[in-house]
Amino acid sequence: MDLANVVILAVVQGLTEYLPISSTAHLLVLQKLLNTQPSVLFTIVLQLGTIFASIVYFRKKILSVIKHSAANVKSGNIKNDFGVWILIGIIPVIIVGFVASNYLDQIYNYPIIIVITSIAFGFMFYGIEVFYKSSKTHLQQQDLKLINIVKIGLMQILSLIPGVSRSGATISGGLAQKIDFKESIEISFLMSIPVMLAAGIYELLKHIGSFTPELLTQLLIGVIIAYFAGLVSIKLTLGFLLRKGFLPFLIYRVLFGLFVLIVVA
Repeated sequence: MDLANVVILAVVQGLTEYLPISSTAHLLVLQKLLNTQPSVLFTIVLQLGTIFASIVYFRKKILSVIKHSAANVKSGNIKNDFGVWILIGIIPVIIVGFVASNYLDQIYNYPIIIVITSIAFGFMFYGIEVFYKSSKTHLQQQDLKLINIVKIGLMQILSLIPGVSRSGATISGGLAQKIDFKESIEISFLMSIPVMLAAGIYELLKHIGSFTPELLTQLLIGVIIAYFAGLVSIKLTLGFLLRKGFLPFLIYRVLFGLFVLIVVA
């Protein structure tokens, strides 16, 4: 894979990771258009770049959660700890992702799935937002219970299907429970960090014996570019999504789905 493709894939990965439009779908389509087939390791490590971006951006929130959780663990009061809830909430997607990994690898070869999921879930996310806006009262973090986080975690399982979007599924999982929009976005980010870190570290350890100087160079360049593009994606998600909601992304997802249908599928 040449350097130009590395840069293009890294930019697209970073920009689309946190927007509700599915980075996986965009990478799969782009790979077909560029006629390139990067390794699973390369794709997963790119995600580490965007995860580092979210860790840096939300460092104060993350440190606050860790500090609070550490104090609760020390005192033995973890039953109602938000950090522990987040870790519990990611268990379903980790289990399903591990068990169904071979099946998921197979469905990546069918662009028509991206067409269907892009359009169908675009309408689903927008419909959930309309439902959310119909309520005059919205839950804040102090109002939440473990079951709220678990339900968001279950929604995250849908993001294993290309075209769904991890952020779209988890944010709408919060909105469906009438959790404040900004809180839902922050929970989405917090839940994505341990999942993607675990996947990235697993792939690095799995392929540790196959590194070459060329691959290491590609990974380093890709991670750096994905990091900065990820920062842009975070700001767009927190800004544009909060102000405009899911409607612009519904329109984009429909157009993207039609593009894939006509050009790729």
